[in-house]
Parts: sequence; structure tokens; C-alpha cells
Amino acid sequence: AKGKRADKDDCLIVKLQPTGGRLFVGNRVRASSKAWLSQADLLEGRAVRCLREPASGSNAAYPEMRCVVYEVDDVLNEPILGYHTEAEGCLFEVAGLRRMQVKQVLDYMHKGVTSGEGVLVHCRHGANRSATVAAAYLMMYHRYSAKDALELIASRGPTRHVCRQPGFTRQLLLLEAELGEARQTVDVRRWQDMPGEWDAIIYEGSLDFASPFMSDRLATQLRQSDTVPGVDAE
Repeated sequence: AKGKRADKDDCLIVKLQPTGGRLFVGNRVRASSKAWLSQADLLEGRAVRCLREPASGSNAAYPEMRCVVYEVDDVLNEPILGYHTEAEGCLFEVAGLRRMQVKQVLDYMHKGVTSGEGVLVHCRHGANRSATVAAAYLMMYHRYSAKDALELIASRGPTRHVCRQPGFTRQLLLLEAELGEARQTVDVRRWQDMPGEWDAIIYEGSLDFASPFMSDRLATQLRQSDTVPGVDAE
């Protein structure tokens, strides 16, 4: 299929030092394949399932694999990183819930990586939801720029077409701006290092701390949003 690579089995995004912890971004097919999980040495690792499904029974097939479910939709107004944005019509209450949930999800991922484990983040196609969460993790905990994180995931994940949902791009843009502003005064390496006001779900700082790459990417996606559907939509 268009956008798929012949080496799509290699969903290892990065091996992080000094622990050797590994971050994977995959699709639901790979996440359901015991052979692939075993080959990637993930059966005793961790998984984050960015899907709308009940948490119970999500890892019934492979009980040795520790899993959490981040129940997010691949839709324009999903505040996947917990930002309330009027442009996409995100509900304030939902954004507040996501803010709390995504902190827990990224902390869960970081504990796995720092313990030297493999961590798999997946959604339906490995394109929008899982790519956004993985990019946010790299930005928050490993100081990647949004551009570098997305390009890395696109080059090594299951598809080149990552984070095509304009609402998700805006969420990453806001995260990049807020991290950039906070890092002017604080060495932010974890959620816990962020200034106290970062618990707010409305970011009112300067977008000057975001890269032109993300601003241009969002503008392009918004122009195309009427004709190009999100590739991860169900």
C-alpha cells in the first residue's frame, strides 16, 4: 500500500542509552502478532494501546506483557496531549482528563525505558495516535524537537505518513512551545520538572518557542483537511 515500506517489520524507533531501553511504534497487526512481539523481545516488555477499547482484556492473549490503554480517538477534536484548543473544538473537561492520563502514560513509558525494557506504542495503523504519543515522549524526556521526533518515527515506524491529523499537530506545536518556554528557566527532563502552572490545560504562552516547521506543517494540514482524511481514522 502507498506509504508502507518493505521493511515495516522494523518498528524500533530508538534504543536509548545508557539503559538500552527501546521505543517501538507499531500498528495493531504487529501488536497482535506473538511472533513479531517475540522477535522484537517485547513479550516481557510494556505496551501502550492508543485505541478506543475497554482496558479489561486488552492483553489477554499475552498476559506476560504489561499493557495500558490510552482511550483516544483519531478525530480532529481529540485533545490527545491534554491541550484545550478552541480551533478544534476540544471539550474543556475532556482536555483536563487527557492531561492527567497522558502524564501517566508517558511516565509509564519512561519507567520501562529507564529499566532497559522494550516499550511498544501502537494504534490502528501506527500513524496518528501512537506517533503523536511517542513524539511527545521523545520531546519531553529526551529533548527531541518535534521535527526530529516526527522524522525519526516516520523513517523507522510502520508508515512514513505520521501525525497527519491537524488537531494532533496543533497539540505537538503547543507542547513544543510550552517546553521551549519552560526550558528557558528550568532543566525540564520529566513531567515532574515542569513549573507548577503547567498543570493548566490552557496554554497561554508564546508560540515563538515553537519551530517554524510545526507552524508550517499545521497550516498545510489545515488547508488540506477537507480533502485528506486522517490515515488512522477508524
